[in-house]
This record gives sequence, C-alpha cells and structure tokens, in this order.
Amino acid sequence: MGLAAVAGGAVAGGAAVAGQAAVAQGQPSPSSSPPTAATPSLPGGATVDQLRVPFPQDEGLLTPYTFELGYSLVTLLYDTLMWRDASGQPQPWLAESVERSANRRRVTVRLARDARWHDGRPVTAEDVAFTFDYVATRYHPRFTGQADAIQRVEVVDKHTVVFHLTHPAPGFFDQPLADVPILPAHLWRDLAPGRRAPEGPPVGSGPYELAGDTEDGYRFVADPDYFRGAPAVATLRVPIVSEAEATLRALERGRADLLSLPLSEGMRRRLSGLGIGFLEGTSYRGIELRFNTRRAPFDDPDVRAAVAAAVDLQRVARAVGGDAVPATRGYLHPQSPWAATEVVHRADVDAARRGLAGADVGSLEVLAPENDPVKVTVARQVVSALRRAGVDAQLETVGPEAHADALGVDGSRPTFRLAVASGFPLASHDPDFLAQALDADGKPALNRTGYHSGAFASAMRRVSRTSDEAA
Repeated sequence: MGLAAVAGGAVAGGAAVAGQAAVAQGQPSPSSSPPTAATPSLPGGATVDQLRVPFPQDEGLLTPYTFELGYSLVTLLYDTLMWRDASGQPQPWLAESVERSANRRRVTVRLARDARWHDGRPVTAEDVAFTFDYVATRYHPRFTGQADAIQRVEVVDKHTVVFHLTHPAPGFFDQPLADVPILPAHLWRDLAPGRRAPEGPPVGSGPYELAGDTEDGYRFVADPDYFRGAPAVATLRVPIVSEAEATLRALERGRADLLSLPLSEGMRRRLSGLGIGFLEGTSYRGIELRFNTRRAPFDDPDVRAAVAAAVDLQRVARAVGGDAVPATRGYLHPQSPWAATEVVHRADVDAARRGLAGADVGSLEVLAPENDPVKVTVARQVVSALRRAGVDAQLETVGPEAHADALGVDGSRPTFRLAVASGFPLASHDPDFLAQALDADGKPALNRTGYHSGAFASAMRRVSRTSDEAA
C-alpha cells in the first residue's frame, strides 16, 4: 500500500509515503483445487476450476472506453503490446519483439503471429495502427495523453508496425506500449461518435472472455487457445462487494478466495489468525493529500507548503502500518527507477504554524471515502497534523460516489478543498505521466487539483525529449 501527500499536486514542496501491496489469499472454493504442480490439469490446461475475487463496484461494460476503476478487469479481456514483469519492467506480450532505433525516435513492433480476437479473427498490425489513431483522436483520460509522442504509426506488413516519434520519450515502452489495450479495428472502426463501445459483449484478444455480466458481478472463462497458453484458472467469478468490511468478511467466511487491496495493520492481524496467506509486492499506487488550487485558501502556494510541512509522513506511515514507508523524495514511488535521490519533504510543525498563522484558512474539512479504511486512517492523521499546526480541522467521510463527485473524477469541476485520494501509479512507471496529472502542457486530462506551474511544464518537456534515460 502507499501514501502520497503532495502540495497542490506539485512535486516541489510535496511529500509522499509509499510501500507494499498485499494480496490476501484464503482457501480455494470447494469446487476448486490449489494451483500446484501436482494438481491434474483441467480441460484447456487450467489447474484451478474457479476463483472468486470481489471487486468494489459494478463497472458496466468492460471495454477500454467504458471502465472507471476496473482497468485490471479490462486487461483480462484485452491485451497490451507489452506487459510489466514481476520487477515492473515492460516485456513483449501481444508483441513478439520490440526494438528502438539508435536515435530512439523509431520503435519497431512485431506481433505474435497466433494471437486472435475472441471472434476468431487474427490480430494484425492494422489493429495496432487503428488503436493508436483512435486513442489520439477519441479522448480518454488515461490513454490519450500517452499517444502524444507518436507522430504516426506505419504498417510494414501484417505483423509489423513502426512507431515514428516526435521525441525520444524515454518511458514509451511502459506508456503507452504496456498500458494501452489494443482494439479490434473491425468492430471499433465504424463506431458512431456518440457511442463509447460496440454493441454486444466485449471482444478482445486477452486470456479470458466475459461469460456473464449482471448487477451482482462478472464471470470470466479462460480461453483454452490463448496464444500465451491456457490460463491456470478456468473460471473467475468477480462479485461486486462495495464495502471493505464486507469484503473481509467474505474472505473470512469462505465466500471469497482472493482479495487485492491495501491492508492496514489491524486488518492484517485480523486475517493472519485464520490461516489466510499474504502475497506482497511493491505497488506504485499511493494515497495523496490533494489541494483544490482553484479554491481559497489553497490557491496560495505558501498555504499549501505550510500544510505539507505540518504532515509528518513517518507518523502517517506508522499509523497505516504494514510495510508503508515515507516517500520523502517526491511524488514518485521510492523504488521507481525514476525516483529522485534527495529528500524534498521534511516535517516542520513550527514552520507550518508560522505559515498558517497569518493565512485566513478558517475551518478545514479533510474529505475521505468511508469505504476505504486506509484512506480514512490517512485522513485522520492529516486532521491531527493540522490541529498541531493550530488549524481547526475535521474529518469528513462520505460514500465512494460522493467522494468521486467531489474530486471531479467524471471530468466535472471539483468541489472539494482538501481530500485524501488515490495517487497515479503510472507516473512512477513513466514520469511523462506527470504531465497529464499536473497539466504540464495545458492539457488538463487528470489534473483535478487545478495546479499549474510554468517551471514544472518546462522541466517535463525537457524530460520527455531527452534521449538519455539516465539523465
């Protein structure tokens, strides 16, 4: 799990805490068997009949243009050209090979020759070229900005494309190649401007097909002929369970087999005595303290800096528990290859008190989603920090939909002033993504705080155009 508290979204003067992601794994359901080498394979090569993995909300139709939080579910159905390995490095996936030219402005991708769409048609270079043209011209808050470096996509033959780039884009293998799902051109090409996806069930090239979609959840079935080999789990059931407490109870009572969620220290202690195992790995997802720079008092950078100074990230990390650590070196995760080496955030309550004493901040509410105990814990710590700095502060918890509305997740104007929310993990994979999150080029995309800095924009342009990844 992770935490990021960033002053107005700015890296300078900001602070962060980051850590590990935990997967809690219970006993397999009665109809399934543990995925060990000794387990006889099921039809298609699968080793587990069924896994039940709860998800917090109904995502509707699972396509690249209709999901909200369910990117992980979409990638069961759609493939990307590359995919991150266990160490977070992009490796060829739908691609058979990916090569850069010496000047780093040309990327050649050769596709796996036996990849097919779920309707039986082959995946071709035309699909790849179509996808990136579509993403560039049909706005998507996550994907469109990733195509900014692409000048054009050349189809060389049925299985080969060449990306011609306007600048070297050091993180191009990660974003967009390991993040943008490839679309079947024959289904998306003639989509009317007002439609977000083709009619009917999703058709991708991924390891699973969607066999059931109801208000209670999703059912995915493995493609036994998947070009990378049959998936190890034959059926994935994804029930919709909106509350974290209900999700934990489902695992405790044997109604769920696997959970992937941030675990507070208390949640971990609660589960560890039930024979439930934990798998952990570095997660670049963080939790931010966001300032709405469109609203007073946070339109004043000195006020934002004072609030940031009030927050002791060591204290917050201890309260969150587990393996959370303070990412005091800026917005990026400390284990990101792009992370800074110098400390940029130090708590200083006296400086915070002086900075806030002359500002008309009034009473402040720290907004957090009531269904996320880790975010609520973080918000409580922020409230305590503000009080230590002499500010009248209160915790305000709301439902997840009200929280999303206040943040302007749907593109509407945000109404919050101070809120705890999820950070953008993609920035730690490729710092180019910071330009979308922090409006480096006047393209607001994901910039829900209203932050803008000419100096930051200039720095991001230099980063995105360097040909030296070590620079």
